[in-house]
Amino acid sequence: MLGAAYANTLGAHAAIAQRASGGSAMDFLRDQVLNEPEREKVEKGGDLSLPDDRRLRWEAKVEEAAVPDLFKVTLTTHTSGGTLKADEESTETLMVLRPTWSDAQRREQLRSDWRAAREKAQEAQK
Repeated sequence: MLGAAYANTLGAHAAIAQRASGGSAMDFLRDQVLNEPEREKVEKGGDLSLPDDRRLRWEAKVEEAAVPDLFKVTLTTHTSGGTLKADEESTETLMVLRPTWSDAQRREQLRSDWRAAREKAQEAQK
């Protein structure tokens, strides 16, 4: 009985360590995306080498929000190799305020639309 309990404890520790290292990879990737001034580099995605001979392949879908300079970034990751029994996939969505990613004409159009909607709302309140 003690042997089975010990084996379960070792398995639980290994699973926690694996999740922790995967989380740190996602944290690293999130930091990369949040600090990248060029939208094209984020949309290109990439590959990262992780500890234990694992690979993290990631893709990003960038969508413009209705607010100027605000973008919805959906990160999809695929981790493989190492001691993983099966490949792992995860998705995370970020809202990123990034003026360097905006098209100047599109930004001005969104601002103009926002001002018009605000003026209309103020007139409706009178």
